[in-house]
Amino acid sequence: MNIQQRIKELRIKTGLNQLEFAQKLGIKRTNYAAIEGEKQLPTLDTLQKIVRNYDITWDWLMDGEYALKTDKRENEQDIPLYN
Repeated sequence: MNIQQRIKELRIKTGLNQLEFAQKLGIKRTNYAAIEGEKQLPTLDTLQKIVRNYDITWDWLMDGEYALKTDKRENEQDIPLYN
C-alpha cells in the first residue's frame, strides 16, 4: 500500500467525504482528489496536517509500520491512532 492509499484509507475510516477531508487539511478538493487518485503526491505541509489532525504516526503514514507509544493492536490492518 502506498502513501496515497493510506491517506484514502484514513479518510474512509474517519467517515469523511473528499471535500470534508480536504477542508480539514486546508486544501482544495481537486488537489485532494489528485492525491487520492495517485496523480500527485501530498506536500510536506499536507502530510504534517494529516499527522497532527488525525493523530496518526509518521511511520504509519510513510510506510504502514506501527509506532505506537502504548496502544497495542491485535489487527495490524487498523489505522494506528494515538487516542
